Amino acid sequence: MGQLLRNLRYACRILRRQPTFSSVAILTLALGIGATTAVFTVVYGVLLRPLPYRDPDRLVMILYGHQGRVSPWLSPPNFRDYVTQNDAFSDAVALAPITANVIGAGEPERLQGAKVSWNYFDVLGVPMAHGRAFVEADDRGDGNRIVLSHGLWRRRFGGNPDIINSTVTFDGHAVTIVGVASADLHFPSTAEFWQPLIFTPRDMASESRGAQWVQVLGRLKNAVSPQQATTALETLGRSLAREFPRTEADVTLTAIPLHERIVQTIRPMLFVLLGAVTLVLLIACANVASLLLARAQARAREVAVRVTLGATRRQLIAQLLTESLVLGIVGATAGVGVAVLLVRALVLLGPASIPRLSTLTVDVNVLAFALGAAIVTSITFGLTPALSVSRRSGHRRFDLSNRGSIGTATTGARRLLVVSQLAFAAMLLVGAGLLNRSYLQLQRVQPGFDPVGVATFGLSLPAAKYPAAANLDAFVSTLLSRLGAEPGVESAAVALGLPFASDLNAITGFRRTDQPEPDSAAMPSASLRIVSADYFTTMRIPIRSGRFFDGHDTAAAPGVALINERAAQRYFAGVNPLGQQILVSAQLARDARSGPKTIVGVVGNVKYRGLDEETPAEIYMPYGQHQVDGFTVTVRTSADPLAIVPSLRRHVAALDPLLPLANVKSLASLVDASIVERRFIMVVFLAFAVVAATLSAIGVYGVLAYLVSRRTKEIGLRLAIGASPSGVVWLFVREGMALTAIGLTAGLAGAVAAGEWIRSLLFGVTVADPTTFAGVACVLIVAAVLATYVPARRAASVDPTDALRND
Repeated sequence: MGQLLRNLRYACRILRRQPTFSSVAILTLALGIGATTAVFTVVYGVLLRPLPYRDPDRLVMILYGHQGRVSPWLSPPNFRDYVTQNDAFSDAVALAPITANVIGAGEPERLQGAKVSWNYFDVLGVPMAHGRAFVEADDRGDGNRIVLSHGLWRRRFGGNPDIINSTVTFDGHAVTIVGVASADLHFPSTAEFWQPLIFTPRDMASESRGAQWVQVLGRLKNAVSPQQATTALETLGRSLAREFPRTEADVTLTAIPLHERIVQTIRPMLFVLLGAVTLVLLIACANVASLLLARAQARAREVAVRVTLGATRRQLIAQLLTESLVLGIVGATAGVGVAVLLVRALVLLGPASIPRLSTLTVDVNVLAFALGAAIVTSITFGLTPALSVSRRSGHRRFDLSNRGSIGTATTGARRLLVVSQLAFAAMLLVGAGLLNRSYLQLQRVQPGFDPVGVATFGLSLPAAKYPAAANLDAFVSTLLSRLGAEPGVESAAVALGLPFASDLNAITGFRRTDQPEPDSAAMPSASLRIVSADYFTTMRIPIRSGRFFDGHDTAAAPGVALINERAAQRYFAGVNPLGQQILVSAQLARDARSGPKTIVGVVGNVKYRGLDEETPAEIYMPYGQHQVDGFTVTVRTSADPLAIVPSLRRHVAALDPLLPLANVKSLASLVDASIVERRFIMVVFLAFAVVAATLSAIGVYGVLAYLVSRRTKEIGLRLAIGASPSGVVWLFVREGMALTAIGLTAGLAGAVAAGEWIRSLLFGVTVADPTTFAGVACVLIVAAVLATYVPARRAASVDPTDALRND
């Protein structure tokens, strides 16, 4: 311990006596450790931190697979059968997302929430902040009970605990607030309130098995794993398939942990960022190790004196590693400050689709990671110079007057470090280049409509005020008429299932009336949209054959439908779809209209959720024949679409002053938001790559500058016997280019090997894209030439007389 304290005191004195060296090393480490700690904070907070529920590893969701499509949606009869006949779950709940207009305690507002089984809060195992959770009696009542989220309680009700048992108007109905949920409850992620989910006899009827609109969350028994639960579900599914072959045949069921379900889409992106920032940290370590090697060479006389006085190799290594440890801890301390700033920036700039991003903090786990990173990096960058100097000291032969020789071991180690930096930088630059090219390719994808100049907002008409389909139709007709007459408005329409604007993607089975009814495995399926007559004009979706909907497609007219090109190609190959009649299974309208629908037109394909996703087969039905109470309004203008928002609010208020507008946005911003995750990872990855390339160029410069300083005598001799300055420049440029070539070759090979890590994030390019590889090679070669030329020119300017005289 005494030796350790002496080493620590001496290490601190060394750092104080060399402020320039210490500052550069600490700054380099602070950037490397800070960036790594910030990304680890995101990875830990999103992927590794347990969910704030009781025994979160016991919570699973059921995924339903059919015809190659996997979704979390099941029908109420499915929920009943899979839960009541399954011994894998100790309990389970159904939940369904809803929206509601709230009136009172402020301006009217449209909120997102969820209807859940009465035991929802008990299954999750979260306490209530105020009031009570639902009880079994609420599941059999009128459903007019509500639990508020902690955020909504604070935002709209001022955090007043006295609101328990008070009433508020939701969708025209008076509901009683029975509780306020814990601040930790964020499931579903968009829910701001919860109401009891009450199934009607029609919901639970066998003929409703095709109506999949609830999600199922289960709590496993203590001795049951998710794999065992999946096996039990599959066994039960086979039994149901024999009983209900038309709907349950060829169905796959999976019990997936809740945490896995939440993070599965974001995991690849975060792991790629963690791998990238780890390379940045390794480059920073190599840079500091190179600095320490240079300082070790300058301290050769000191080491010689220590050896002469009896210091052993072990003592020398201990002293040098202690200095590295002090440097690493100081760098990590500064890195924590950098990490705090970076985490705040990531939370501010990161896409909202990253779960739990807004709750990230630099906690004790993150500080422990920073400390561990400091220790590991200290050993990493300190071990090479410590071993190099102690190895030479073991020979105990030092010429204390020698000032011109170059330690071959030290020079070789520095060359190896620079090659490593260049290889890591090449890998990062390739990754950044591939992501950048993918992003550019994605931006060139046509969505199938023109989003420029379109404003969108959501409306939900409460059943209490609009009880019949005629009321809905009258409201929509009047609203569209008023909006269309507004100056600057070209057209307006409503849609259920607007691309990029809705989480609703209703899937329906259908069949042609001239064909026998197939079983569920063979029944065609398509996404179902309900739109008004001017929808295709407003969105500028082209007609391929037939006609659009028009004002004659009313409730009194024969049923009609449109399909997109994908549906025509997939399900009407070799047959003219115009005039064909189809029967659609799903019924979304308030007063569902059954009977066959005649296909009157085929429209162009439209991307729905993302530009990188395959266009689905789609069926469109006219709003005039299928009135729904929740929809999105689209308004095409000749000016800035958001500039007319006050006019839009005025027209809606004139029809219903208590009806709030929700999600008022431009359609172009919604399309842009669909690629925000890709833009985020591209920008962060590119920032890491630029830092890596800069550090690598500094490393090349440092090695060449070191060689120049140690070869002054040789340079003087070369110049004295007739070497030209350009020849001396070429000597060192060739040295730098050799290092660059080796590092670049290793880095490009490593990028190909590591390409599988980012394959899922690429679009339109391969992991071995030649354009990207050529660009990275050019960038690194140019950076290396610039870093090499400065010390090479310095070498050529050496005065031979002064060089020989000083030696």
